[in-house]
Amino acid sequence: MANVKAEKYVAIFSVTQVGESAEEVNGLIENRIKAYQGAETYVDMISFVPVYQYNAEKKTSSKKT
Repeated sequence: MANVKAEKYVAIFSVTQVGESAEEVNGLIENRIKAYQGAETYVDMISFVPVYQYNAEKKTSSKKT
C-alpha cells in the first residue's frame, strides 16, 4: 500500500422524487441533480421504479365481514 492521493472518487446516491406526472418528476429530479454536479460529474441512472398515486376508497362493508 502506498500513501497516494486519490485522482478520482465515486459516490452513490439514492434520489426519490414525487410529482403529479412523469414529466414533472423528471424535471424536478434533473434540477436537484444539477444543483450538486461538479465540473467532472457523470450521472448514471441505475434503476427507475415508478410509484403511482393511489386514491383511498371508502369501504362499504362492515368490519365484521
